[in-house]
Amino acid sequence: MKKYNKAVVNGRFEIPHVAHLEMIRIAKSVAEKVYIVIGSASAFPNIMNPFRPAERIAMLKAAIKDYGMDYHEFEFVPVDDNNYRNARWEADIRDAVNEIGSDKITMVGYHKDKNSWWLDTFGWELTNVPEQKVNGWTISSNDIRHAYFSGADVRALHHDSLTPSTMDWLDNFKIKNPIEYARLHTEHAYNQKELNKFKAYPYAASLNCCTGDAVVVCNGHLLVTVRGNMPGLGAYALPGGHKDSNETFKECAIRELNEEVGLKVCERVIRGSIKETKIFDYPTRSYPICKPTLGVFIELMPDNNGKLPKIKPKDEVRDVLWMPLHMVRRNRHNFFDDHYDIISYFCGL
Repeated sequence: MKKYNKAVVNGRFEIPHVAHLEMIRIAKSVAEKVYIVIGSASAFPNIMNPFRPAERIAMLKAAIKDYGMDYHEFEFVPVDDNNYRNARWEADIRDAVNEIGSDKITMVGYHKDKNSWWLDTFGWELTNVPEQKVNGWTISSNDIRHAYFSGADVRALHHDSLTPSTMDWLDNFKIKNPIEYARLHTEHAYNQKELNKFKAYPYAASLNCCTGDAVVVCNGHLLVTVRGNMPGLGAYALPGGHKDSNETFKECAIRELNEEVGLKVCERVIRGSIKETKIFDYPTRSYPICKPTLGVFIELMPDNNGKLPKIKPKDEVRDVLWMPLHMVRRNRHNFFDDHYDIISYFCGL
């Protein structure tokens, strides 16, 4: 008999490496059943979260086989992030692992930094995994991703951190998804250029670029833009952008709404239709620079004929549409950054 009937290994696995596999091996050694929770399941692909859940699971299964284990013995369960409603996120994980009162569950992981707080939040016993190093360096998915999307030779740089099947999978991804790889490669270069702008900034820990976003609903529909520039090219998004020094957050959200969307509603009515505002400031909500935003919830009435207000894309926006809220929910994996979380907060999705 093993000590636990269930073990949980929670991570994003972007990209799976041997430290992840060691956590999975240890989990299997202490529990009858192991659940591998694939986090950030609905993230629109960017450099921090470049792969969809099915792609990460495929990489994991191949790597697990390379590591001498049978992937059929594990349960792979994708779970969405919810950085502003931790209780919902925690409930989603408990539901994903089918927790019942008689369970004896362990969370398996490594206390890497302050962002590892979730290891203790469930009240389960912790099976702590020692830090995994290669040639004296801590293994990092972040380093591997940057090498891969910069075009560097991942096989040469990280062959000790990745299994052969993982390296093969990454090579094949470039071949099978050339347009997507090219988009992410370009986004990586864009991110590095943005970071270089602030390289000499003396207060890096307090660097924030402030923004405002408008959540506009009307008759069960949400006003959605399609991004026409980097980062997040092609993603669904809220109308919004960077705050100028001579305006408030709320004024920023309204100005950006006017600049990006040809909404046939006068500004006086828009301002009078604001129902709620909230700051969204999760530290990793945007990448690569933290961008706290004020979400401004605006609820409009239909036109006198019952139709939704007319709209037209402007500025750098590729397109704009009124999306029914049930379709917003279905498309949550195609929204930029944490915009779906913001929508969910105001609309209760």
